[in-house]
Amino acid sequence: MDPQTTDPTRDTTTGTPVGDRAGDRAGDATATLSAATVAVTAGRPEHAPGAPVNPPVVLSSTYVSTGTPPPGELLYARSGTETWVPFERALADLERAAQPALVFSSGMAAIAAVMSLVPVGGRLVVPRHAYQVTLGFADDLAARAGVEVVRVDIADTDAVVAAVRQAPTSLLWLESPTNPMLEVADVPALVEAAHAEGVPVAVDNTFATPLG
Repeated sequence: MDPQTTDPTRDTTTGTPVGDRAGDRAGDATATLSAATVAVTAGRPEHAPGAPVNPPVVLSSTYVSTGTPPPGELLYARSGTETWVPFERALADLERAAQPALVFSSGMAAIAAVMSLVPVGGRLVVPRHAYQVTLGFADDLAARAGVEVVRVDIADTDAVVAAVRQAPTSLLWLESPTNPMLEVADVPALVEAAHAEGVPVAVDNTFATPLG
């Protein structure tokens, strides 16, 4: 059986699952590609004759200085390398993001960077069940920076919205599904409610991946 002609859930021209095309979510350059195709093509260099199909692994930590660098110039590995820049572009494409992604050396490095944006004496709303080290870092912010940490049942949308509205909040932190309880948050509803209050939202997307 030909799935392109017999399966109503697939595009009859490309075989792409209906609703799984980038164009169903955003009018970007990958609008005709399925998420599976984006995953194996995004971030690759332009394919000139003789060029590698995939970006090579760059092991150097420093680059020759050119004086004042123009935007995007690589001078030191902490600013980026020719290896991970394509990875950042691929992640952005999978997330349908307007801006490039920013990768870190570990998940906790990313978590710490975002949570550290909460100011001294700020207010942080987090799931009551979440990655243990994330909650530990939040408690550390409470101890050393006077951050008020409010733990909520992330699956109870009304309760989360009420917690965000109860007092000026610096950040709403979400996991969906949560680790390890696998509680599912209504992310669109929570983001909309938080943004209506001027509260930024961060989502730990570890379990769902960009495809979810």
